[in-house]
Amino acid sequence: WAIVERGAALLLLPVGFLALCAPVDLRTRQQAIDVFSVSALLLGLFGYGHLIWSGPSPQFADHGLDAYALRNSFALYTGVHGTYAAYFLYLGALFQAVSILDHREGRGWRSVLFTLLVIMGAVLAARMPTMAFLAALVAMWWTGLPAARALMATVVALAVMTALTMFVPSLRERAAQVWTSEWEVPTTRPINSVNVRIGITYCAVGLLEEHPIAGMGLASVQPAMDACQQGLSPVYADEQYDTHCQPLHWWLAFGLPGLAAFLALFLLPLRLAWRERDTTYVVFLVFLLLCSLTENLLARQWGVVLFAGMNALLFATRRQRTG
Repeated sequence: WAIVERGAALLLLPVGFLALCAPVDLRTRQQAIDVFSVSALLLGLFGYGHLIWSGPSPQFADHGLDAYALRNSFALYTGVHGTYAAYFLYLGALFQAVSILDHREGRGWRSVLFTLLVIMGAVLAARMPTMAFLAALVAMWWTGLPAARALMATVVALAVMTALTMFVPSLRERAAQVWTSEWEVPTTRPINSVNVRIGITYCAVGLLEEHPIAGMGLASVQPAMDACQQGLSPVYADEQYDTHCQPLHWWLAFGLPGLAAFLALFLLPLRLAWRERDTTYVVFLVFLLLCSLTENLLARQWGVVLFAGMNALLFATRRQRTG
C-alpha cells in the first residue's frame, strides 16, 4: 500500500490539471515556480542556519565537518534527504535562471535568489544533481539563445562549476571519491557513496538478467535486492539499498513495458517542450531525467510529488502558451 500511495501522485495530479481542467494559466505557472524557488531558499536557510547555530549532529561527530556529516546533519535537521534537497535548490535556481533569460520583472532579486540557491546546492555536494544542473543550464541556453551566445554561456558555466568543485570543500571531497575509491564490492567499512553502488549495481543487473522481459513485480524488487546484497558483503547487512536508478527499477519491476513507460514519461514531453521552445519545461525535464539515473526519483515522496505536480502544471500551461 505504501508503494501505491507514493505512486498515486503520478496519476492524481495530472488528472487534476488536465482531465478536470484546473483553472491554471501562465500567470499561475510563474507564481508557482516563484513560490517553489522561495520555498527551496527557506529550506536551505533553515537547514544551514541550524548547522551554523548547532553544528553537525552529535551522532556524526567523529566525521568532523566533512561532506558526510554536513549532508546527513542537514537531512536530520530538515527531514529531507540531502540529495533531494539538492533537487529542490537546483531546480529553484533553474526556474529563476529561465525567468531572468525571459526578462521577467524583478531581475535583481531573481539574480540574488539564483546565486544563493546555487551556492546552497553546491555545498550539499550531490554529484549528479550538480551535473544535471549544469546540463539543464546548457539546454536552457541552447533553447533560448542564438548559437554563439549559447556557446559562450556554456563555456562560462563550465568554468564556474569547475571553480565550485575546486573551492567548495564538501563538493571537492565528494568529487574526489569518484577517482580515489576502489571500484569493487566493499567488504569492510568504512564505505562511501561510490563503492557502495558497486554492489547495488551488481545485484540490480544480475536480477535484471534473470527477468529481462516481464520483470519480477514491484513488491519483489527490494526483498530480492536485500537478499542479493547481504549475500554479497556484510557491509550491506545493516541498511536497505534500492536500485538507485529509476529506469532500471521500473524495468526490473515491470519488465520492458516499465522501461518504455519511463522513457515515454520523460522523452515525449521533452520532445514537445524542445520543439515549442518552452524553456522552463525543458530544463525541468532534463534536470529530473538525469537525476533519476542515480536515484529512484519516482519511488520516494519527495521526488514523485515534485515531478508529478510540476510536470502536470507545466504541461497544462504549455497548451495555453502555444495557443
